[in-house]
Amino acid sequence: MTPVRPPRIQALERAERLLDLVARHHPQGIPLARLAPAAGLHRSTAFSLLSSMVALGLLDLPPDGRGYRLGMKHLMRGLAVQRGLDLTSCAGDALRALCRATGETVNLAVPGRDAALIVESVEGTYAIRATGYVGTPSPYHATACGKAILAFLPDEERAALLALPLRPHTPRTITDPAALDAELARVRATDCAFDMEEHEPGGVCIARPVRDALGRVCGAISVAGIAQRMDEAARESVADLLRDAVRRIERRMQGTPDPTPSRPLQEASR
Repeated sequence: MTPVRPPRIQALERAERLLDLVARHHPQGIPLARLAPAAGLHRSTAFSLLSSMVALGLLDLPPDGRGYRLGMKHLMRGLAVQRGLDLTSCAGDALRALCRATGETVNLAVPGRDAALIVESVEGTYAIRATGYVGTPSPYHATACGKAILAFLPDEERAALLALPLRPHTPRTITDPAALDAELARVRATDCAFDMEEHEPGGVCIARPVRDALGRVCGAISVAGIAQRMDEAARESVADLLRDAVRRIERRMQGTPDPTPSRPLQEASR
């Protein structure tokens, strides 16, 4: 790892120190009289730097006299960073790694109005395999991705969806609202959802929810295969791989450096 070097431009280092202090007191504001000593700067030096940052739009100095606040430029740049850390862009590497490790099709889904929606799919390598298509709806009650998202929706929204007719896609689809509610409670307790031939005959799928930087479930990742390959041991192995992949994605969404994993993403037993 390359060592972090001290800043070479003293004015930038001082400006960053002031910005950090203002950020801690935003939106209340902090006056010059408190900023200068807190930053370890002479009052005139701090005033010069602060005035320059106000002129650049990095800081605001409202007329109410409460002190300096962050300027709107931080919001615009923060949104630009956020766009670069959205779920699909952060998940790509992990989806492909999961596909390589399992040989199965890997899907990424996000919440939709009446169903989860597949927004990314990496097709498996087996000759006989599950297939996912971008734009395909994943019924909330009948798919692993759907249940992984539905379980964590706000109570009122989840109750409204459970009140809708639960279409039986196969004889194994859960169509009783009470039984589905109990299944969703299990998903919340384990952070893992299953589709045991509930959406397609012969199809088995395991999914885990993905949370954004605020801890809200913003999507789900699933590994889909056929029942003959997805026995209990294989499902447990895939669930572990999914846990590692989700952690990796969530760190990227939070802008946290990905540490060296304690163990590499191993291939699931086939």
